[in-house]
Amino acid sequence: MSGIRVLVGTRKGAFVLSSDGKRKRWKVDGPHPALLVQGDDELGALEGIHETLFEANVNVSVSSGVADGRGGFGYVLYVEPEEYQRATKALGV
Repeated sequence: MSGIRVLVGTRKGAFVLSSDGKRKRWKVDGPHPALLVQGDDELGALEGIHETLFEANVNVSVSSGVADGRGGFGYVLYVEPEEYQRATKALGV
């Protein structure tokens, strides 16, 4: 059987839960600093976010987003732990 990975978001960060196909034992990895950005789904909406982070010398490690089909989006950004405070300050969080 193949393995499974589940991403769990909490107030303390994101955690990755991994297990084999039988799901009897789980490995927990984290917390990984993450930011959730929400906004209007329009062309170039994410460009401003990435430009702001770039100007604050913050590198985005991984990102993933989804449109809700009603004109909005949700976007999760993962940054290195040592850059998290700079990222939140740059984005005004």
